[in-house]
Amino acid sequence: MQFLDHIITVLDFSAFEAVWYWVLFALLWSHWTQTTLGVPFAMIRRAELGDETARSDALQLAEITARDLRGLNAQLGPILVTLLGLILGFLAALGFYYGSPLAQSVFVLVMPAGGAGYLRNRLAQAWPQIPPQDQIRALMRHRRRLQFFGSVLIFFTAIWGVFFLQRVPQSPL
Repeated sequence: MQFLDHIITVLDFSAFEAVWYWVLFALLWSHWTQTTLGVPFAMIRRAELGDETARSDALQLAEITARDLRGLNAQLGPILVTLLGLILGFLAALGFYYGSPLAQSVFVLVMPAGGAGYLRNRLAQAWPQIPPQDQIRALMRHRRRLQFFGSVLIFFTAIWGVFFLQRVPQSPL
């Protein structure tokens, strides 16, 4: 039993002051900005610099992913949006109304996933109407939007975390 207590102490599920939370937060945003419609950033960059093979590969990957997302949205879009709304509402009520720090931190992780997913799905829906000569630029623009969104969110999450840490008394450990 003492071993389990030590593990729980190391993981420290009080969220904002725990290292695991910030590592997970950084990993999620890193993952979300590394690919745009399934195309790695390095390939988009090479295509933008004039590499025709990279451009062809990037556009094929983006077309496949966009088609897949459009099909998924047509079949499960309303169900997924409803489920995400219920989960976010539950986490927001539990975290901010009832004061659960773990629910607050999970809300701050899940809510941006919804925003990133919305931006990704919007690009997938618009992909067939984007002229081929502008598609690489659209992928870069999408990545920059995600980076901006992520930077603003990381800033506000850090501010909220500091505010939270000032409000909550620290444990003697």
